[in-house]
Formats: sequence, structure tokens, C-alpha cells
Amino acid sequence: MRSTQYAVLRTKMIELYASSVDETKVAKSSMFYGVIKAITPHRGFGFIGHEGGLDVYFHAAEIGDDVFQRLTVNQPVKFEFAKRNRDEPPAQKKGPRAAKIELIERMPGGVMGFLPQKLAPHHHPRAKKRKATWKRRIDLRSGEKSGE
Repeated sequence: MRSTQYAVLRTKMIELYASSVDETKVAKSSMFYGVIKAITPHRGFGFIGHEGGLDVYFHAAEIGDDVFQRLTVNQPVKFEFAKRNRDEPPAQKKGPRAAKIELIERMPGGVMGFLPQKLAPHHHPRAKKRKATWKRRIDLRSGEKSGE
């Protein structure tokens, strides 16, 4: 019984999350979402932080000077990974790079709020409601436990 309640709760949580984040748009296109972590304007490069991976490097020459001038730290962006040449020497294969960056107003989806009370996990109805063993006081003379 308990495992079925957990399975129902889990599927409802997944449905709530899926309704708040539209994953079909991300999966069909090659664009990813991230936030500008660091930017060095006088040197012309910066880094994008995104979930589930390394920071992505970008350079002003690759993304366009007009886009680069408008970037700020903590700015949400949509970006595309640059294709790598397999014949590059190992010194040039440092990490992921962004080829194209688009500025966006906010990250898609929403913040998942608190669960409704009916979806929150609860204890089994036949669970014993008594104090933990370390909270009970044991009378060593009679061998009985008190404080239940």
C-alpha cells in the first residue's frame, strides 16, 4: 500500500513539474538556456552557466559585437553550442563553446512551489505514535518503560 501511495505522489509531482517546464521546445531545437556567470568586456569573452554541465565559453567575435555589448552578469540567455573539429590539437579542446547567443527576458518555466497538503507525504495510519527510544525514560528497578 505504501509503495503505491509513493508512486502516485511521484507521478503527480512529475506532472506538476512537467506542466511548469516545457521540455519539448528544448529537446527539438539545439538551443539551451543558461545565465551569464562572468564577463570580461575589455578582453571580449565570458562564461555561461547552465544546469547539468560545465560552464560554456563565448567570445565577442563569435557571437557578434552588438550582442556582446548588451550582456550583463546574471542575464538569462538562450545559446547554441559550437561544433568542434575532431582534428583540433588537444591544447585547443578546452571545453564547450557557444556559437550563437540570444538574450531573453527570463528563464522559461517557473519555480515549483510548495506541494498541496493532499500531495504531501504522510505517515501510515497504523504507525505507532510513541516516543523514540532515546526519549523514553527506563526505570531500571522495575524494568518498565515510562513516558509513552
